[in-house]
Amino acid sequence: MDKSYVIAGDLGTSSVKLAAVDPEGHILRSVTEAYSLYCEGKEAEQDPQEYWEAVCRGTKRLTEVLAAENCRGLVFATQWRSVIPLDDQGKVLRRAIIWMDRRADQEAEEINQALGEKRFTGTGYWPKLLWYRRHEPELYARTAHILEANAFLKWKATGQFSSDVTNNYTRAFHAERDAFFRKLLALSEADLSLFPPLCTSEETVGHVTEEAAAQLHLPAGTPVCGGCCDIAALAIGTGCSQAGDYHAYLGTSGWVGCIEPVDPLNSYQPSLQASLDVGLYPLGISAGPTTQWMLDTFFAAEKKEYGEEIWACLDKRLEDIPAGSGRLLAAPFTSGRVGGVFINLTAAHTREHMLKAVFESYGYLIRQKLEKAAEDTGKAPAHLTFCGGAAVNRIMMQAMADILQIEIRVPESPKDRGAIGAALCALQSADRQQKPLHYRSYFPCRENIAEYELLYRQFSDIRPSLTGLSTALNQ
Repeated sequence: MDKSYVIAGDLGTSSVKLAAVDPEGHILRSVTEAYSLYCEGKEAEQDPQEYWEAVCRGTKRLTEVLAAENCRGLVFATQWRSVIPLDDQGKVLRRAIIWMDRRADQEAEEINQALGEKRFTGTGYWPKLLWYRRHEPELYARTAHILEANAFLKWKATGQFSSDVTNNYTRAFHAERDAFFRKLLALSEADLSLFPPLCTSEETVGHVTEEAAAQLHLPAGTPVCGGCCDIAALAIGTGCSQAGDYHAYLGTSGWVGCIEPVDPLNSYQPSLQASLDVGLYPLGISAGPTTQWMLDTFFAAEKKEYGEEIWACLDKRLEDIPAGSGRLLAAPFTSGRVGGVFINLTAAHTREHMLKAVFESYGYLIRQKLEKAAEDTGKAPAHLTFCGGAAVNRIMMQAMADILQIEIRVPESPKDRGAIGAALCALQSADRQQKPLHYRSYFPCRENIAEYELLYRQFSDIRPSLTGLSTALNQ
C-alpha cells in the first residue's frame, strides 16, 4: 500500500495497540502487543522497557505490511500518572509506579492535612512522588528525570524530554493551575527540574533518532508529536472535544467524561487545551475484569468455541432476558477491596440473567455519574457517546439507553477511538473534527423505563452499604 499514514500507540494497562491511521482518521491496520503487570498488595508496577519493546514489535509488524517510508508521524496516547525515574545516563532506576498503585496512603493523608481538605488517596500522583523520595532515598538521590509513560516513549523515540498538556502534572498553560501544581510539588518534596518541559498534544517535539529507527523499523527523522493521555484521546477520537460534550468509556475501567472549562484546582481533570478540561467522573469499578470473570466462569465453553465472536453468540441469548433481568441486581467488583455481589438471585435466574444484570449495573453507575456531572456543569447531555470494548455489545448499549433515558451513540470501531484520537493529534486535527463520524444510535424503549427506574433507586440505596460490608470483610 502506498497511502500515507501516522502510527498511533494506545498504551493501556495490559497492552499497547499500534494503529496506522490515514489522514481521514481511518485505521488501515492495527496490531496489539502485551506486557506484564506486577501487582502485590497495594503495589502495581510495570517495566517501562517492556512498553518500548512492545511498541517496537508492533511498529515492525505494521511496516511488514505498510511501506515504512509512507509513515508521516508517530504519536502516543497512554495511561496517565505513572512515575518513571531515570538517572543522568538515561537508565531506568525502578519499575514504573502506575496509576492503579495504592501504596501512598500515609503520604496522601499528610498532603491532605497540609491542604486542609481531603483531596488525595494513595493512588494520587503527588503522594507517590513523596513515597518514592521517602522510601527509596538512595534511588531518589540518583534520579535526574521523572517521566510518565508518554514522556518516556517520546524520549526513547527522539532523545528529547517533553510532557504533553494532558499528562503534565508539574506545569500547565493555565497560570492558576500552574501555581497549584507548584504548591503540590513543594508538598511532595520534589524539585521541578526533575520533570520534563510542557508541550501541546499537536506540536512536533522531536524526530526519530537513528538508534530508535532501527528498533522501530521506521525512517530516521520521522516526526514525533506531543500526544495525550488515554482519557483525552478518547474524547478527541469520539468527536467529543467541544465544551459540553459527553462521552463514556467501558473497558478495563470505566468513566464518564464531560468537556468543561478549566478548573485550576482540580488536579484530577486532564487538560484538553489551555481553556478546557476533560471533567472525569470515574465509575470506581473494574468493568473489564468483572465482565471477563463472568465469561470465564459461566460461558467458558462458548468463549472457547467462538473466541472474539462470542458477543454475537451472547447477544442472541440475552435478547430474551427482560429489562431488569427478573429483578436481579448486581454490583461489580472494584480494583480495590470491594467485592462484587448479586442480590435477589433465585432458582429462576439463569447465567444469562446474571450477565445482563452485570451490564445493567454499569448503566446504574453511569447514571449516577451523569447526574453528578449535570449538577456540576448545569447541563445534562442530550446524548452520550460510548467507546471501549463494551460498546460493541448491542444488548448492553440498549440497556444503557433505557436506564439513562437518552440517545446512546456508538461510533465506528469503538474499541479503536483512543488510537484514532491520538492520531488526530499527529494529524493536527485535535481542534477540528475528522470527516463526520458515523454512529449507531440506540433510543430508550418506553416500556422498560418504569422497571429500570425502580431498580436504579434500589441500586442507589443499597450500594453504599454493600461497599462498607465488603470493605469490612476484606480487611
